[in-house]
Amino acid sequence: MRCMLAGDDSHRYTMAIRYTMGICNAIGIILI
Repeated sequence: MRCMLAGDDSHRYTMAIRYTMGICNAIGIILI
């Protein structure tokens, strides 16, 4: 859940972090 929440502020991090957040969100959607 943390990665999904952080995804909202992904613009504050580097592209590498944004890419990781994207994966977390994708996994979260699949799990749901």
